[in-house]
Amino acid sequence: MTVRMIATAILIFLLSGVPSASQSTVDLLQKGIYMQETVGDIDGAIRIYRQVLASASKTRTDAAQAQYRLALCLRRKGDNAEAKKAFGELIQAYPEEKVLVAKARQYVSDEMNLLPIPWANNELSEYRLKYPGGLVSGTLVKSVRPSTVYPHAIMFESRYYLGATNNLSRAEVHSDTMEVVSETDSSTIFGDSRTDYSNRQARLQLEGEALKTIELDGPIFSFEELPFLFRRLPLAPGYKTTLSVMNQLDVPTKLELTVLGIEEVQVPAGAFHCFKLQLGAIKQIFWIEADARRLFVRVDTNGIIGELVDVRKVDLLSSVDYRDSKVGLAFTALPGWIVQPQNVPAKDETRASMLDPEAKAIILISASATTTNKLEMAQQLRASLDEKIKQRSETVQGYRVRPDSIRLGQIGENQWLSCVADYVQGERKMVNYLNLVRSENTNAQFFAIVPAPDFGEFRKRFDLILETVKLK
Repeated sequence: MTVRMIATAILIFLLSGVPSASQSTVDLLQKGIYMQETVGDIDGAIRIYRQVLASASKTRTDAAQAQYRLALCLRRKGDNAEAKKAFGELIQAYPEEKVLVAKARQYVSDEMNLLPIPWANNELSEYRLKYPGGLVSGTLVKSVRPSTVYPHAIMFESRYYLGATNNLSRAEVHSDTMEVVSETDSSTIFGDSRTDYSNRQARLQLEGEALKTIELDGPIFSFEELPFLFRRLPLAPGYKTTLSVMNQLDVPTKLELTVLGIEEVQVPAGAFHCFKLQLGAIKQIFWIEADARRLFVRVDTNGIIGELVDVRKVDLLSSVDYRDSKVGLAFTALPGWIVQPQNVPAKDETRASMLDPEAKAIILISASATTTNKLEMAQQLRASLDEKIKQRSETVQGYRVRPDSIRLGQIGENQWLSCVADYVQGERKMVNYLNLVRSENTNAQFFAIVPAPDFGEFRKRFDLILETVKLK
């Protein structure tokens, strides 16, 4: 047995929570703190804190510290009812420990009177984002399902497609308090980040940067979960509350929420009777359905409008068929993907965007009714590809086509030409995957931008969609 193995075995024994006869409550308390904050063994820490509280030799100071940390651990496990009870016992039994009592009171007093959860598991809501003039600028998809990581928790997911960027945010929150436990954010432009919340701290890890710890003064909510939180508040005209929110710049912020009144709202999904909410100094306006479902119906952020289009269940089993008879384009997307047609005034053209479930890529699809001589099709495809490569090379930093990536072939009865190009956007290495498909009557383009590390896996899935393309 090596020295390292012996040392590890000794450490495990010492941290097992079984005290020796001479072990003091101070030693036990320190071991509990180590298990809680360093090892991350919450159940082991709970056992040790309860041993401290059961010890006849404990001091009141040690007991108060153990009681407070026991309550924190119960909250971490999502057992908020027991945590609230433990905080209450601290307040009642150890009034002389003023600092700990003040912290415990904040946890108890910060709890909100939330309504029962109004949504069904796996609810998915889709929204159109529009500029002030009415031009569609993108798509927002929000969904909710039970957490697979934390017990007694819910996972909220938001997928954005906004012009030249995709963004995927996931927030894990306690189901009974809605306080955030962790959140991740992935952007095709800005990279990935993760934030974990515990012990009145937020630990933020940005891609390529050192871990950052942010001190918190109490429980906090994620900005991305707010529409779901609003659905559980006891809203009424004149209702006001102040929310502690980690904003989109990763800064803890106090925001005042006010119900301005009730309005009738018409959106693509239908007509709704809604509470109109104003959120803090940022002047965001939300409309939340006043009926039992409490749907998030509409949002206005400095003139950019999001409107509810559809509410359905998350479907990760059924493929998604797309048909455009105007130009004769059809294909089948994989389960969980979303195809969003765009408004194009020309009668012989069509455009759409596509969102993959992990929001890894920006995908644009365009097609036009174009007559091409069958004998000239390969030549026309290569001319189109060369022109697009030339345009991208003149406007995009370091744009270079991989010499061995240009492929000519068939998709069904249609001719197909593709290439892969690398470039740099800011400090991120990106890949442009360009696919041109032609028939004698239709010219189609599938244009994808993907962060370089994600391209391999993305291409496997995207090629399965390309194999289904049919042209008139």
